[in-house]
Amino acid sequence: MNRDYVYVIESEFPELWVSFTPSGVMYRCDVTPPQQPGCCVPGFARSSVDPPEDIQDAMDQIAAFLQGSRSSFSLRFLERGTDFQKLVWQAAREIPYGGTLTYKELAAAIGRTESVRAVGRALGSNPLLIITPCHRIVPARGGTGGYRGGRRMKKRLLALEANYCSQTPPAHS
Repeated sequence: MNRDYVYVIESEFPELWVSFTPSGVMYRCDVTPPQQPGCCVPGFARSSVDPPEDIQDAMDQIAAFLQGSRSSFSLRFLERGTDFQKLVWQAAREIPYGGTLTYKELAAAIGRTESVRAVGRALGSNPLLIITPCHRIVPARGGTGGYRGGRRMKKRLLALEANYCSQTPPAHS
């Protein structure tokens, strides 16, 4: 029987739990620690073996991003959500490294200007933290707004990108 596994990326950020299917397709990134021994995301078991090459590559890409030496990803991932959520997530992935949009601007970018709250809910259910950079969406009134990884992490991600954009941008892909 195939099992899905969780691997941990350790960085200056809180531990990031990354779940993968046996085919190496990324399924979920989260900052939530295990709910029970050996498990982080329901249906996934924390792996005690070294990850396969494609999973290690994905983990290395995420770690490089968190270190400020990478600004984009070349990963295969499984995106589960409604058509609307997928539309919002794709639009968020198009925001350039170091850039931000307001929730209203993102709603307008997908042609749904009256759906600002729905955009916020879609971002809140984004299973691919960092890969789908919902941390780049901020409220029009200022501040950082909410983030499933926590406001502290959102502020740190925005600061990380701002810092590297003020210097030489990290390599893409």
